[in-house]
Amino acid sequence: MNTGVGDAVDLAWKLAGAVQGWGGPALLASYEIERKSVGRRNRDASGFGTAGLHIWRSAFRPNIREDSADGAATRAQVSRLANVAQRRNHEMAGVELGYTYSASPLVCAEPGPSHESDYFHYIPSASPGSRLPHAWLSDGRAIQDVIGVGYTLLDFGSHGDTKSLQVAMHELGAPLDVVRLDEPQAHRVCGRRLVLLRPDAHVAWRGDELPADCVPIARTVTGNVTEVVSV
Repeated sequence: MNTGVGDAVDLAWKLAGAVQGWGGPALLASYEIERKSVGRRNRDASGFGTAGLHIWRSAFRPNIREDSADGAATRAQVSRLANVAQRRNHEMAGVELGYTYSASPLVCAEPGPSHESDYFHYIPSASPGSRLPHAWLSDGRAIQDVIGVGYTLLDFGSHGDTKSLQVAMHELGAPLDVVRLDEPQAHRVCGRRLVLLRPDAHVAWRGDELPADCVPIARTVTGNVTEVVSV
């Protein structure tokens, strides 16, 4: 179910971009690229969880309800195995929250290996392709509460002019909100002074300052290129 919801979210904003006219040829094509890898990961995680179920069930014996030493031993064995293996089905937060679109043609990749959480442990990251991690703002709102419905540029005090990116996005017709925040904690979570979010709240680009020419960034994140661009 979670995979299906993610599929719908990913496709919905890309269809909107195609209908509104700002989405390029790579926008809809990126749906399969992004979601197929997540689907495979979720499939493998589901198999891992199912295998855990078989581990503790394999210890079940007909004497499990007997008021005897053998019955107690069977119950203890099943309990010991279930306490570890059954957690696979309920504690895989890394699978649910930690997937990344770092290999997407809509993401401006950073140097080095991509960030991805393991099955169990969600490690928050604002690296390109990752979901924007949670952070509380000083007024009690979550950082997700201030982002727009289109693209959002979070500016944590870059001391620079963001007009070049605004113009580049405007020329494509793509919606962009600039949100300026004096929020040190959220800045630490995001890791850079500038973070560009897609409509689905995944990071498309980040940096401490914008390049002189923001057209490559704008064209990449809106799918107006035919290959992955590293900016």
